[in-house]
Amino acid sequence: MCGYPARTYGRIVIDAQGLTKHYGRTAAVDEVSFRVGPGRVTGFLGPNGSGKSTTMRLILGLDTPTRGTVTVGGLRFRDLARSLHVVGAVLDAGDVLAGRTAAAHLAMLAAGNGIRRQRVDEVLGVVGLADVSGRRVGGFSLGMRQRLGIAAALLGDPGVLILDEPMNGLDTEGIRWIRRLLRSMADEGRTVLLSSHLMSEMELVADHLLVIGAGRLLADEPIGEFVSRRGESVVRVRGERLNVLSAVLGARADIHGEIGVVRGVSAREIGRLALEHAIVLEELTPVQASVEDVFTELVAAHQQYRHQHWENA
Repeated sequence: MCGYPARTYGRIVIDAQGLTKHYGRTAAVDEVSFRVGPGRVTGFLGPNGSGKSTTMRLILGLDTPTRGTVTVGGLRFRDLARSLHVVGAVLDAGDVLAGRTAAAHLAMLAAGNGIRRQRVDEVLGVVGLADVSGRRVGGFSLGMRQRLGIAAALLGDPGVLILDEPMNGLDTEGIRWIRRLLRSMADEGRTVLLSSHLMSEMELVADHLLVIGAGRLLADEPIGEFVSRRGESVVRVRGERLNVLSAVLGARADIHGEIGVVRGVSAREIGRLALEHAIVLEELTPVQASVEDVFTELVAAHQQYRHQHWENA
């Protein structure tokens, strides 16, 4: 049994090798291998039922792998002494006894991990709950519970943060706050693993992406590469006689009057075609695919729950 002293952030890596978890005949996680390194925010994406939450539970020792390994700084989570000094995690913001005050909840965690009592007041201030530290958690909103969960995760000044949907329930100011917090944590050299369904926020804060679907790892790469390698070329056009361009390009052009988009054709090629057919273009703007666009396409064949259009339901 051993742990790490505070502020040795650069040495702590989450390392999964062949990680597999079966529930009966169902493989919730199937031969997944990855490394989450320090100094960056790693986004963890997957549709519902993809194995994302199971993977996070395996990292934190809440479930036991059927086979394979996952370590934090070279150790299984259960072998970390005073684990809050190494890993701070939020998997369920509602997992707090409603009758306890915010301060009492954190004081209990601090006492069990050898953390000084003054640290409770410090983290309550960081997350904006200092004024309600004496209130019972049962009266907290979801956003306040999220902040309390993050306070608990920060309590031991850990080198690793693992957060599952921490932005749920937060207002706009709260989302901006947590975005800045995660960025600063990574910039200090900590290892940050962030799960969220808010693709726009992931695009703003993540440096690297892990994508899982049906228990299998589908992508493990920097966010820019994730988009550029898979994103379809999309160009916005505006001008006169776009019906001619639509006739030339067929299904690749989605034209409505004097404006539209063209998919799978470069702006250079569209410009050449416009010149060749005497089409006057007032706008020819390449549009970069979003993380949401690429993610949706990537996991399309790995969805547990599929939606039908309302008219076909």
